[in-house]
Amino acid sequence: MTITILDGGMGQELIRRSGTPPTPLWSTQVMIDKPHLVREIHADYFTSGAEFATTNTYAIHRDRLAGTEHASRFEELHQIALDMALAAREAHGSGKIAGAIGPLGASYRADLQPPHEIAVELMAEVAGLLAPACDLLLFETVISAAQTRAALEAVQGLGKPVWVA
Repeated sequence: MTITILDGGMGQELIRRSGTPPTPLWSTQVMIDKPHLVREIHADYFTSGAEFATTNTYAIHRDRLAGTEHASRFEELHQIALDMALAAREAHGSGKIAGAIGPLGASYRADLQPPHEIAVELMAEVAGLLAPACDLLLFETVISAAQTRAALEAVQGLGKPVWVA
């Protein structure tokens, strides 16, 4: 039997290690304030046997950044998250990178996903930023068939394996 281990719980672990209360930007805010924590958590997961570092990009969506001082940092924040995962893998000497894409709107709220065409466009933008540096794309907290269809359409032509969770 083969068991693949992803590093998981990045958001909770970032909040715990940072010692700061959660904000609406959740793990993105901690990464902005203390990016080294993201790398350290990936490193700890790799040391513990994880085969994949899951990028800290779950909540980096334009709608979640809208109205914040970080709205213009969309691409930069994805790159910071990728850089931290890649640095941890390099230091460890092995491992793979899973590019995390969380739900649009909010977690566990399929009713807040935008119309299909817009959802595909928004997810494709994130997937396009992550795919070049990742071994696979991971759609997390997908709770409807409509979200799954949009996610799978969003990654067409990127040539990466896709996990939907």
